[in-house]
Formats: sequence, structure tokens, C-alpha cells
Amino acid sequence: MTLEGFVLDTRCRPVSGALVEIWHADSSGEYDNAGYKFRGYQFSDANGRWAFATIVTQHYAFRTAHYHFRVQPKGGC
Repeated sequence: MTLEGFVLDTRCRPVSGALVEIWHADSSGEYDNAGYKFRGYQFSDANGRWAFATIVTQHYAFRTAHYHFRVQPKGGC
């Protein structure tokens, strides 16, 4: 599965060099809390674009299947 998108500023302009982080559970709905499986990051390109090739995660306990993202502009904050 490929998850992809764009980082845009408040005026819908592309943000290049933004840090995009992802993490999620495995195909059994378990997080790897001892290592770094199913966690990663990259920087958006000149057009603000990013993409991750990963698995389809599963639900756990009472939560539906989901992916976590954190985005920071170049230089932080």
C-alpha cells in the first residue's frame, strides 16, 4: 500500500524540506514498542510531496485501523 500526500502552508503553497513522520501497528494490530518496525520518516520534495510504501495495518482493542503522522517544517516548529 502507498500513502502519499503534500505538505502545504496556510496559503496552499508547497512546503519543501518538511519532516514527515509515520508510525502504525503491524498486520496483527500490534505496535513494535521495543524497536522501530513500521516507523519511518522522510522530507517533502520541492513540490511538498511525500510518499510511504507500507502495509495495511489492523485495528487493535477498541480503535479502528489507523496511521499516525507528524509534520514539521524545515527548521522545526
